[in-house]
Formats: sequence, structure tokens, C-alpha cells
Amino acid sequence: MIGNFPYLHVGCYGGWQRWAHRPVTDLFIGNHSDGFLMKMGDEWKIWYTHVQNGKIHVAASDDGFAWRYMSLADHPFVNEGGDYRCAITRRADLGWACLTCHPWVIRTEEGYRMYFTGISELKRENPRSVIGVAFSKDGAHWEPAYQCVLEPDGAAEENRVAFPMVCYENGEYRMWYTAAGQDRPSFIAAARSKDGLHWEKEPAPVWEPKAQYERWGAEAPCVVFEDDWYYMAYAAWEDEYKSRICLLRSKNGLDNWQSHRDNPIITWGTAGTWDVESAFSPRLLKVDDEWRIYYTGRRQQNTAIGMAFRKGSLCGKEEDWK
Repeated sequence: MIGNFPYLHVGCYGGWQRWAHRPVTDLFIGNHSDGFLMKMGDEWKIWYTHVQNGKIHVAASDDGFAWRYMSLADHPFVNEGGDYRCAITRRADLGWACLTCHPWVIRTEEGYRMYFTGISELKRENPRSVIGVAFSKDGAHWEPAYQCVLEPDGAAEENRVAFPMVCYENGEYRMWYTAAGQDRPSFIAAARSKDGLHWEKEPAPVWEPKAQYERWGAEAPCVVFEDDWYYMAYAAWEDEYKSRICLLRSKNGLDNWQSHRDNPIITWGTAGTWDVESAFSPRLLKVDDEWRIYYTGRRQQNTAIGMAFRKGSLCGKEEDWK
């Protein structure tokens, strides 16, 4: 035990359980992460980052567990420069999307929007990253905008904004995202927009690292509204190799966050499992009467997407929050 955190604890806490002891996605497709799931009609779709080629891919499923990884023959994307299995490809010609990753999809009156991270360079150790958007009428054919919609600025966001999480509520778009400078841990920030294209950043960070297990940074926020609370799952990085998933709640989604008593609620898996080193990039969503967190797990250099679930409400008992 160091401080109040039991470092030898492995597994899930706060009522969460792992689904099986394997990923929900298949390892044969290569290293992948940052899965975003959405139900479209009778079919689930998952958009994800393909780590090796730096592009956003898509797969389909009837149940959210067994996936059809689309090939060129059955995937109707039309974005410029598209290729095998891609929803959003790399766009080096834009100057800010040499790599694309971290997809987040929302429905709009016009169809769908995908917000994503664009990284400016392939080889630089600490490249600049921005947030872009792509548009689709049907969720299958995507056309990226030529200009990014959010860039880092000031000392705090010196070189990085990433992991956009976007929703539309009360007549405006809201975004929670990861920000970082060269010499400080990553933190979680927020912005608002009337049209989803021109954003006004909140004046203060939403969440900054506080605990020993997040001293390297906090990133990849996923925010949902339930029972008059905003709940946020995020990845807490202790160092560049060790990450765990935590859960917070707030009345306005911006400040006065309460931390779950059992944080981190998802740590890495047991020895030899596919996620034995890290759990990160959470996606929190409700399916029928259970809550799920789809997350990326890592073992050595191999990454895939798994799932943990919890029955009942996110709140639990009032004494679970502090």
C-alpha cells in the first residue's frame, strides 16, 4: 500500500467486472485501440485506431462481440485517398493529419460527424496534434474537413489536443478532450460550440492529475449524463507504461468532481493475460440494464479492445463518492 492506493490490486473494482478474459476484438487484425461503438439500426459499428498504419478503421457486428472486419469489396467509403478497411485515412497533404486516430462519432440532423485526432508528423518524438472532423450522410461514406477544428494554444496546450469526446445538448455542442504541453502531465479540458466547428475553450482545466497513479497524466475522457450527474471515465497514467481507468462525477461536467472511492475501477489483467500491462482509452455506454466500458488493453507491444461491465446505476451508493 502506497498512500491510499493498493498497488498490488489487479482487476476491477466498484462493482465492475471484466467480460471474459480476452478482447472483444480480434488480434489477427493487428494492434488497434480507441474503440468507439454505436448502434446503427440492428447493427453495431466500431470505429478504431489501427496502430500500425495510423488510420481509423471500422467493423460491424450483430451483438457487439463478434465483428466483421470490412474489406475493400464491401466497405463503401469514398474519402480521398481511402484504402483497405479505412473510414478515415491519413491525409499528409492537409499538413495536420499525417496520422489519424481517436475517433468519436455523433448523430446530427444532417447525418453523422466523426471527431478525431490528427497528428502532424510521423517520426518526431513529441509531434503536434490537433482535432479534426469528418462528415457523413449515412455513417459509411466520410469526407474529412480540410481545416482542423481545435488546435493547441498557450503554454498549457503547447503541442497537443487529442481524444475528442463530443455531445450535443441544450442547443450547443460540448467537447471534453486531452491537452498537454511539453513539460507538464496531460490533463482534461473542455470547449463549447454552436455549430460544432468553431469552439470556445473553457478557461480552466476540467481535471488535472492529483493522485500518485495519474502523475504521468490524465487523458481520453468519456462523459455521460445520468440521474442528474455527469460521469467521466478516463485513463490515469502513472508512467508511460502503466495506465488504469478511473471514474468521476460532477453536477456540471466542469468542476467540483467527486472521485469514486474504489478508483482506479479498472486496472490491468492478471499475469499472462492480453491486458496485463495497461488499461486505457475508455468508452462508457449503457446497453439495456448494464453499463459497459470498452477499453484498450496492452501486453508488451500488443494492443486490443476489451470490455468491463456493471449492472445497475453508475451512482451506486452515495458513500462511494468522495
